[in-house]
Amino acid sequence: MRRRLLVFAISAVFGLVIALNVPARSQEPQPLQLALKAQQLYSARRLNDAADLWQQAADAFKVQGDRNGVTKSLINKSQALQDLGLYPKACKTLLQALVNSELQSKGELPFAPTNYQCSPEQIDALLTNLNQPLTTLDLDRAIGLRSLGQVLRRQGMLERSQRALKLSLSVTQDAAVSSSTLLSLGNVERTLGDRTRDRLSYEKVTEIIDRVSPELALQPYGAAFAAYREAVTTASMSITKVQGQLNYLSLLLDVREWWKQQTKRRQASWSRLDEFNSTQRASNFLAKLDSQTDARIQDLTNEIEVNLRNLSPTHQGIFAQINLAHSLMRLKSSQRIESLLSNALQQARSLKDRQGEIYVLGNLGQYYAPVSYTHLRAHET
Repeated sequence: MRRRLLVFAISAVFGLVIALNVPARSQEPQPLQLALKAQQLYSARRLNDAADLWQQAADAFKVQGDRNGVTKSLINKSQALQDLGLYPKACKTLLQALVNSELQSKGELPFAPTNYQCSPEQIDALLTNLNQPLTTLDLDRAIGLRSLGQVLRRQGMLERSQRALKLSLSVTQDAAVSSSTLLSLGNVERTLGDRTRDRLSYEKVTEIIDRVSPELALQPYGAAFAAYREAVTTASMSITKVQGQLNYLSLLLDVREWWKQQTKRRQASWSRLDEFNSTQRASNFLAKLDSQTDARIQDLTNEIEVNLRNLSPTHQGIFAQINLAHSLMRLKSSQRIESLLSNALQQARSLKDRQGEIYVLGNLGQYYAPVSYTHLRAHET
């Protein structure tokens, strides 16, 4: 009996579905050839070509009546589109993939759209249906839901993104998928924390500073920190562990920097008004904020550097080094930045990773330029 198992992309940690190919005859089915070629193009960072071929593979699987092949191909195509920054197209592709998967599982869907627009209504209908019952979800759909959550965050649908990611977490025991999903959930919670913080009134921010309460300053990000910690703890792959640590570090730096800016503005005002007690409490707030974050920041930078040395050269590893270099620039820790970026440049060139090389060269230029450093998020993971 002929065994036909699908071959799809590199690893679940990068958002691509995994399967095996065990050919039994010399004539390989056309859909599998297309999928294999798409995987190779994706690995070579030829993302447009990979997306096109995965669509061709999906079309070929559809002709064969292989819904599972269609779903896998569309999920992988959506990852290439995400990497290209084409989030609306990636969202429509994921919606199509997940609806197709549900049609395979249940045979009919009352909400199945004829035109995939990735509207809030279509997303809500899909998530509601997927939630009943949870046990019908397989690993591919868990990966698809994670990708959907990532895309929805990019499009500003934060609560729906959070819902998709939590649903993905609830239905898989796969460590690689779970840790990567936790990383994505941390990013959503981070954005939600920013929104909560930015809605604080001037008076509330002043009260937190005046009460010398860094705990309240950090409170909007509790869920983000927790998700990053769990992603690091449960990660079965080194790159996911590093990405979780990097995101945790940059969030700590972001929060601390924002509160320092707010505090210094108020100190300047209080100094002009000779309000010495308020000025002193503001200084105490900054000192306490530093004392509560300094040790963790130092531990994280040390852990990340050790873990980076253990990574094999990859596109994701190159951007992890750029990300750490950004954080070190913010910390004014210049002695390690040049070696990090030089190593990343060497790896990008050895891998013929043109995108990575361009980013590294840009950051080296920023490092050597005789101007003050302005924080930019390198390559959000």
